[in-house]
Amino acid sequence: MTGVYTTRVVLSFDDGRRDNFRVAMEELVKRKLPATFNITSGYIEKTIELDELCPNEPMTVEEVVELSKNSNFEIAGHGYAHLNTIEDWEKGIHVLKKWLGNEYFSEGYGVASPHSVVTNAWITNNFENREESNIKYIRTGLKNQFTLMQRGISKVARLTGDCKLMYAPIKESLKHIPENSLLCYSVPILNPHSYKQVEYIIDKTIQKNGDIILMLHSILKNGEEFYDDLYSWDYDKFVKLCDYLYRQQKRGLLKVETNLNIV
Repeated sequence: MTGVYTTRVVLSFDDGRRDNFRVAMEELVKRKLPATFNITSGYIEKTIELDELCPNEPMTVEEVVELSKNSNFEIAGHGYAHLNTIEDWEKGIHVLKKWLGNEYFSEGYGVASPHSVVTNAWITNNFENREESNIKYIRTGLKNQFTLMQRGISKVARLTGDCKLMYAPIKESLKHIPENSLLCYSVPILNPHSYKQVEYIIDKTIQKNGDIILMLHSILKNGEEFYDDLYSWDYDKFVKLCDYLYRQQKRGLLKVETNLNIV
């Protein structure tokens, strides 16, 4: 490792899927690993449907509340109706405040952009008065994710399991995140990605003195419904990842954080 910088790693779970609660209770709590849970409030209330994107069962309100009581976990916004508008984000947070209490977001809150469409240009056009907002960060997807070359290489990496091919188009998303950064890039971890690929990109982030936000969705065991969905990752792979993060943190090579803590 070069330098003395300690890489920060964020486990960032989208939507508020029921399996995320199980993962938190079974794997994260026993290792005391922090994580950020980006909640789509209407999905939890079952007033909106995410069938095309997420047919999985959502958490209950009680489960979201239980996660919020753990100081290692951050509850962040993911819209009310999974939309990329300031109004939908604020509506989603308003509902979360009803569940968690008004004080929960007193120091500000983060938002994970649904579909990861937020860019610096989007912020310029839609987010003129940051100083008047309580939004502390917006987590989006990969930097330069819309270039055809990057998307093509990433697809080949998923098909082949090649570690270097996975790293090549995402390395711009693995740089140090400065304090007070509004836009935070993340790396989607999808069904075909191997554990070795994820370990490899974290190791490269450590070598380059960077930070990495892992965008996760469902974590499911082989044989469970929706296990083969693109946005599901294997439970056993995730357990290995948790063990790896725990070991590397003990060695002082990285620090697992919530998204809010690193900005």
